[in-house]
Amino acid sequence: MAELTPETSHNPVVLRHLLDNWRQQAATAGYRRERDKGTTFERLCIAYLQHDPIQARQYEQPMLYSDWAQAPERRDDRVAEPLGFYAEPVRSAQDLGIDLVAKLRDEDGWCAIQCKFHAVGSRIAKAEIDSFLAASGHRDFRQRLIIDTTGREWSSQAEE
Repeated sequence: MAELTPETSHNPVVLRHLLDNWRQQAATAGYRRERDKGTTFERLCIAYLQHDPIQARQYEQPMLYSDWAQAPERRDDRVAEPLGFYAEPVRSAQDLGIDLVAKLRDEDGWCAIQCKFHAVGSRIAKAEIDSFLAASGHRDFRQRLIIDTTGREWSSQAEE
């Protein structure tokens, strides 16, 4: 698990300001949809994985799960291509609980990533990560990473 909090950042003042600003915007009429807030946070997490020195040593090519699932290399064209057409992607681009993926830098495979932008001090319940754990059990994924902003331990059920 990686915590994206001001305390874990190389620039805590800027990150605290950014997260606080997003929380305030989430309360306004133009930014009410939780999905919009989540998508914005996912894009911040991509930047975090690219630019944080510790994360950048472990991961490369972080991207939205939907982009990864639809990439041509995710297609199974062994049968379709000789017949002159291309198969549909093997993986669904629907939100199955995985928000991002990143290629592992030192080994074959991918890391499935879940991003949780919650209020500081809130808890992440097991029900919030069940679909992520199920979807990330696929053979493409060698690691799992959950990035959260709560700054506190998970519920005991989520830890299990």
